[in-house]
Amino acid sequence: MTLEEAFRQYLIYISIQFPKSEKTIAGYRNDLSRYFQFLAQKEIDRIDQINSAMLEEYVRVLARDHAAASVNHAITAIRGFHQFLAFRFDEPDPAEYLEQLQRTQSLPVYCTRDEIEKIMAQFGQARRISAGTRLPSFSMDAGCASANARR
Repeated sequence: MTLEEAFRQYLIYISIQFPKSEKTIAGYRNDLSRYFQFLAQKEIDRIDQINSAMLEEYVRVLARDHAAASVNHAITAIRGFHQFLAFRFDEPDPAEYLEQLQRTQSLPVYCTRDEIEKIMAQFGQARRISAGTRLPSFSMDAGCASANARR
């Protein structure tokens, strides 16, 4: 089966037989279009020519320029596409063992004493903060944590 025919069948499936929102369909279309461009560069135009090594290479290439969340969205679209083809047309599924990237967790943002005092002043509770002062919870909810706050 050609990539073009497979893509057409998959779009029908996610649009009609397994309805997804327009935003989801547009995202899948974009992610799969990029994937097909990569395959075209490798002169791949049939589904049976795709293997897991190509998918892993594509994920590595994509990860160079995109955040983990964006890469994971693309992986979800690609896995769904290949699962559909495997189920519906008995095509091999090279994405069967393709795993999502691990997201790195961001470190908490810490405020300086001056920033915390500015936040507290907004609530009319400005006072000097000394090391070890227990801070009210609203300053933690303001998007930062104090390095001096005790739990």
